[in-house]
Order: sequence, then C-alpha cells, then structure tokens
Amino acid sequence: MKKVKLIHYTTEGKNYVVRLGNGNKVSFHRKRDAEKYLQEASRFITSRLHSLNVIYAEVFRYHRLYWFYLDHNKLTNYAYKYKTIDRNCNNRIIAIGNCITIMVQRCTFPNGNHFVFSHLRNICDFLKQIIDDLRMVAETKSITGDLHQLYALSRYIVTLEKEIFTLDANIPNDHYDSFEAIERNRNIKIV
Repeated sequence: MKKVKLIHYTTEGKNYVVRLGNGNKVSFHRKRDAEKYLQEASRFITSRLHSLNVIYAEVFRYHRLYWFYLDHNKLTNYAYKYKTIDRNCNNRIIAIGNCITIMVQRCTFPNGNHFVFSHLRNICDFLKQIIDDLRMVAETKSITGDLHQLYALSRYIVTLEKEIFTLDANIPNDHYDSFEAIERNRNIKIV
C-alpha cells in the first residue's frame, strides 16, 4: 500500500530533533524515540492523506456530474465563467493527482519532511478552490442537495487541515475510517 514515510531527523548536541514541514520541531533525548515519533507521524499523515484522497474522488465525481452545465452555446458572461470554471477544475484535479503521487514518492528525500506538508497544503487549497467553484455552479443551477454536500466536504477539509498543520509532539491516536465518514455524509438526505 502506498504511504507517507517520514525518516529524517537531525542532532543538536545530545538531542535528536524532528522538524516537520508545518513549522513544528520536536526534540528527543533518544534516537529510538525520534524514530518512533516519525513512524507515528507517518501513520497519522497517511491516514489524513487517505481522507483527502476520498474527498478528491468525491470532488472529481461532482465535477464530472456538473460537466454538462459548464458550457453554453451562447456568448454570455455565464458561458465564459463556466468555461473558466471547467478549465480551472480540470487543472486543479490534475495538480492534486500530481501532488499525491510526488508526495508519496519523494517523502524519503532529504527535504521530505518539509515537502510532505507543502504538498498537503496544496492539496487542501486546490480541493477548497474546486469545491468553491462547484458550489457556485450548484447555487446558479439551484442544486440545493449538492450544495449542502459540497459545503460539508469543505468543512471536512478544513478539519483535516487543522489536524495536519497543528501536528506537534502529541499525535492523535485516532485513525478514523475516512470512507465511512464520506458514506455517512453521502447518505444524508436534505429536504
């Protein structure tokens, strides 16, 4: 299975220091503790990446469902706006796929601890931008149920983002099932 694997730490005097790409630095007296922390942080980040990947799949699904709305035969402002939304969504979807691939492949590189968080930030930003564009389409076309679902996905991204970018010495021990959370969200009927 593909996963994020953080392996880099430095020594400062007698301490082993792990620097994460979110700006946090954790210091340990024993090398084994630093390695154990890196393993736990890797598991935590991998589980959050799984959640973001599920959201990525959902956003892609919504983009494909709205694809027919994103073009007009008339030369109006909406036609130009929809074409721009379609182009931006396509570019961001490709960029997210590239970020996920590069992050998993290069996490063990010398600057891997930093670049993992950089790619996670890009993934979260791209997902939020796509969702904002799709929400605009849903509002214009009065697709209220999807509008609420997209809003829920957006809130979920913000929650994941807070968890990822506040990661420090205390790693949460919950590895919740992201697929289950999305399915629960999908089965909610809004009237």
